[in-house]
Amino acid sequence: MADLFDLLKNGDLASVKRAVQNDPSLLSATVTTWGTTPLMWALLPDSMGQTSIAQWLIERGAIPKLKNNKGWTTLMIACANDQPNKAQLLIERGAKVDLQDDDGLTALMLACRKGQPDTAQLLLDYGAKRDRRDSNGWTALMHACRCTQPDTARLLIERGANPDLQNNDGWTALLYACQHNQPKTARLLIERGADPDRYDNKGKTALMYACEKDQPDTAKLLIACDAKLDLQDNDGWTALLYACQHNQRKTAQLLIERSADPDRYNNIGKTALMYACEKDQPDTINSLIDHGANLDLQDGNGWTALMYACQYDQPDTAQLL
Repeated sequence: MADLFDLLKNGDLASVKRAVQNDPSLLSATVTTWGTTPLMWALLPDSMGQTSIAQWLIERGAIPKLKNNKGWTTLMIACANDQPNKAQLLIERGAKVDLQDDDGLTALMLACRKGQPDTAQLLLDYGAKRDRRDSNGWTALMHACRCTQPDTARLLIERGANPDLQNNDGWTALLYACQHNQPKTARLLIERGADPDRYDNKGKTALMYACEKDQPDTAKLLIACDAKLDLQDNDGWTALLYACQHNQRKTAQLLIERSADPDRYNNIGKTALMYACEKDQPDTINSLIDHGANLDLQDGNGWTALMYACQYDQPDTAQLL
């Protein structure tokens, strides 16, 4: 078997032909500890395999539906390595486009998370189910957004992928797009019906993630699309609280100007003003005060904003309060 492995690595079609003709059982044999068949190896990128070898193996009866030890099929391997021509060959010879590996991944999911729109387009044209879920509830669109692949995300959206499906953790494609600073993809998702206020299992919305990750452009987009500013997650945090706690001054200013509640507090009783004082954010503090923030609110430990300013040795902030 090692000899066949070497022949495949070298792309030696004539020698592969002789080996298989002498022993036809090699067509379904494994040539690596991962359970890789000769056809799977031939479907790797051209530096490691040859389309001509793959085509000949299929013509000789190699089975495209066989899986390796991870549950990957030959089609999955071709798609994960951006080999649309080889993928088309496999599909035309009977490979099933929607088979799933041990983690529930499909060929379409693999193509989308690797940013391979041509391969994804091919699979969709051959009937791949765009909203199929993996074992964690992820769709191809979620994979594309999580892996920052705007081209495959756009393709899926334009082909009708559901933008509001949630995975096992409650995440949507929009949540991933916003967490990973993809405002263009986020806009397209919202235009196609994604709910800007849908939240994950922690109660966090797209706006909260944008504020937590310092993404003012994405936050501005969500606000312009009427995302609710004062929703609270399971720990009582709002978008404004995240912006102030993470010292995101531009985003905080935007939220305040759009009338986010300055006195909304989280489960430990802390307000945006307290976080701004703790982080020494004079511009944000001024804006919060100008928009009516209550200076004397106390958190769960009885601390006020002034106490936080003094605790963190910020005399200018203390004087302002």
